[in-house]
Amino acid sequence: IGRSAMVIDPVAAQIASGAWKAPAAGDTVARPDGEQVAWEPAQADDQGWFRGQGLSGKYLFIRVESAKAQGAILHTVGTETVYLNGRPLAGDYYGTGYLRLPVHLKAGANELLIYGGRSAGFRDTGELRAAFEDAPASGLMIDTSDMTLPDLLVGETAHTVGAVKILSWHDESRRDLTLRLRGPGLTTTFTKVPIIGPVTLRKVPFAIQAPAPTRAGNVEATLELFEGNSSTPIGVATFNLARRSADQNHKRTFISDIDGSVQYYGVNPATPLPGDDSPKAIFLSVHGAGVEAAPNQIGAYASKSWGHVVCPTNRRPYGFSWEEWGLIDAMEVLAEAKRVYDHDPARVYLTGHSMGGHGSWVLSQTFPDKFAATAPCAGWVSMRSYARRFEAGAELEGQMSDLFIRQYNQHDSELMAENNIGQAVYIYHGDADRTVPVTEARTMRDRLEAVGHRDFTLYEFPGGGHWFDSTDEPGASCVDWPPIFDLFARRALPPDHAVLDLNFLTCDPGISAWRNWAGILAQETQFTPSRIALRHEPHLRRFSGSTENVSRLAIRLDHVWPGRPVRVELDGTVLSDIAPPTDGNRIYLAKEEGKWKQVDRPSMAEKGPHRYGPFKAALNNRVVFVYGTAGSDQETKWGWAKAEFDAQEFYYRGNASIEVVADRDFDPDVYADRNIILYGNAQTNSAWSTLLGESPVQVNRRSVTIGGRTVEGEDLACMFVRPRPGSDTAMVAAISGTGLHGLRLNDRLPIHTSGARYPDVTVLDASAYEKGMEGVAAAGYFGIDWSVENGEFVWR
Repeated sequence: IGRSAMVIDPVAAQIASGAWKAPAAGDTVARPDGEQVAWEPAQADDQGWFRGQGLSGKYLFIRVESAKAQGAILHTVGTETVYLNGRPLAGDYYGTGYLRLPVHLKAGANELLIYGGRSAGFRDTGELRAAFEDAPASGLMIDTSDMTLPDLLVGETAHTVGAVKILSWHDESRRDLTLRLRGPGLTTTFTKVPIIGPVTLRKVPFAIQAPAPTRAGNVEATLELFEGNSSTPIGVATFNLARRSADQNHKRTFISDIDGSVQYYGVNPATPLPGDDSPKAIFLSVHGAGVEAAPNQIGAYASKSWGHVVCPTNRRPYGFSWEEWGLIDAMEVLAEAKRVYDHDPARVYLTGHSMGGHGSWVLSQTFPDKFAATAPCAGWVSMRSYARRFEAGAELEGQMSDLFIRQYNQHDSELMAENNIGQAVYIYHGDADRTVPVTEARTMRDRLEAVGHRDFTLYEFPGGGHWFDSTDEPGASCVDWPPIFDLFARRALPPDHAVLDLNFLTCDPGISAWRNWAGILAQETQFTPSRIALRHEPHLRRFSGSTENVSRLAIRLDHVWPGRPVRVELDGTVLSDIAPPTDGNRIYLAKEEGKWKQVDRPSMAEKGPHRYGPFKAALNNRVVFVYGTAGSDQETKWGWAKAEFDAQEFYYRGNASIEVVADRDFDPDVYADRNIILYGNAQTNSAWSTLLGESPVQVNRRSVTIGGRTVEGEDLACMFVRPRPGSDTAMVAAISGTGLHGLRLNDRLPIHTSGARYPDVTVLDASAYEKGMEGVAAAGYFGIDWSVENGEFVWR
């Protein structure tokens, strides 16, 4: 599967079609190439582990006997996906050990089907374990195995948040729960628990308040869970909160706009010299795969006298390769750090190691006006160059594959390298690195030279491996390298009025639209490279230059002397005497029939940086999952199970907290301006008519219609995204199908895996798990007006 949007899996094909049955030794499954693969007996060792190379990327079937119907906690390690009696459940792919899932066992035989992932420690050995524990009698519990906590800082009053998992075995959603936090030195707080879905887990926030501590050390805190108005807790858990000196490395927490979850970041605070009260620099440092932001990443640096080292999490130690939600997390943390710390806005720098080296490239190129300099350390270039895991079927040339593959453009560091012009770049790599070869660094050196970058350095540390420390100076010299910080000390971000020549490239205005005073608002061909090269001549009040693949452009005039018209010369079009706008500080330009003209501010109902697609962009903006209950029992069970599975997956891979509600409980006004994912179709989800009734894509039982074209069958899956009616910013997406077969085709699509990308609309048929890209029946992007007619669609 790797990083592919499409999954080739004959067992998943059997499950989707309803043909799956419990296997016996000797039964065979046909691979797409015709080879028959036999089921073989497997035996756990005396510690309960199934071991061997054969389990990674393979299925394991276990029959579990239960003396009675009961609730249980399922705990697996080294698994990617788990099916219990047909219900899909998230697996512990990275072997973290903290994924404990509430499940129901039926009396008698229970079928456990496991798809093996990597083992604990990220070794590709196929080690796998599964175990059941008894559920508490109350049907609810606090699970402290994966808490997100801040540190309390000496001298600083605490008004912050933490997060803890609540597990529920109840068959109905719970909305009547409260958490109480108390402990010595803490202010007792009560936090209403957000909705907890049926038979699932959710990581929920709780308030932490305390007067300013006077000394460092741990405080033992107690969390209690209450039902309704009861004063007797049904669950109690204790944990330690760390109290640290403000000049020590520490963690801070915040609420993420992605999903309303609690996230943390690490800080290695500045240690100023006596008498130095000047605003400090910020060094944003992004970690490698498997590394925690705190204590690991912040601990790799010695403290700096002139700046704070700030380390975001990527939402998890492996997270999203600093793409997608990892990219958003980094920028949310940077905004939080800027809010918390008195800083010099001209001195913001970026660095990172390994996966974080890739993140340094991605972040610096996506937001080129946010960082004065960047230093990728031991970084890989892109999924293409390093992971070498791409679309299943991407070797097929043609328009259909192109719709998917172009999604990779925005995070292709070779393609985006021209955005590094204007930043200083220090490329740092050990020349004996066996984890990320030094050729990755040399590739970027060559690319920077090719695009005309002149302010960069490549240094290959002689004999350096992937992680090394060559001195007794505090800090690991593979990241805390003095020449990097010397370079940072000599670079600063220019104010907008000092930027006279501006060059900018984006492949997705929904992620990155602006550099300084110019913004690309819309493209002619979506998700392919769009460029602007502009010059500002302030005394002539003139902007001139060229564009490529740009249909709408905005220019900010904050940095222009007010009161008189400006002139724009663009791609041969001359626009004289453009009056300063009266309703803002921007002028808007649109290209029509090859000519530019001034236009009013584009309608928020159209595509733009505020809402551009594609499908996975809907998994943002405090997204809510709404499953349908208006269909058959089987369709309802699918919608609930799939929505909870996706919420579990996002929790495991991204420390997320997703609200999952039934359509009968969904009130659009309660969730106003939030993104919504609907599970089901027009007949099975009662929220469909409100949110997607006017959509040009309609999924009904036995048919999918896109514009004026209809495909029929009960085995079609469809995922698509639309603007949410009544909102200028929110989106609504559907994970849908034309029947049970089509609905189940969605189950194994890796929508939360970094690198797996989907267009605005994707339609799959029953062959998708056997043929990969050849199983895509239709796909495409809506036009800038969100229409099918002006969009780009490919039909097989």
